[in-house]
Amino acid sequence: MAICDSNYCFRVIDVGSYGKESDCNVFKTSAFGKKLYTNRTNFPANQCLPNDNLGVPQPFVLVADEAFALHKNLLRPFPGRSLNDQRRIFNYRLSRARQYIECSFGIMSKKWRVFQTSMLVEPETAVKITKACCVLHNFV
Repeated sequence: MAICDSNYCFRVIDVGSYGKESDCNVFKTSAFGKKLYTNRTNFPANQCLPNDNLGVPQPFVLVADEAFALHKNLLRPFPGRSLNDQRRIFNYRLSRARQYIECSFGIMSKKWRVFQTSMLVEPETAVKITKACCVLHNFV
């Protein structure tokens, strides 16, 4: 589980959860997820968007998929298939923003080929390898 920025750098990672757990449960039990859902994150204060004529301050948000629970600092797509045009456009733009995390993992797995096959190491070693690759990915 990871959070990345628009430069494909990992900002928050949580490594070591079981593969059978859902993304939402992994996130809720992670240190960052607990802080987010108890409103103890250190996000900047709400700010007005550029060129916003109304001047309504907006919160800083994370972009997630439909597996995550809705929160004031977490955007997820509208559910369902019969959506009006505004909601469909919102979902499309949100999916474009979510591509950064998908591409971050893709770039990292191409850079560090250890992720191309199963790791034949102890789980603790696999966690260390994954964390090290995330740090090196950001550095390189």
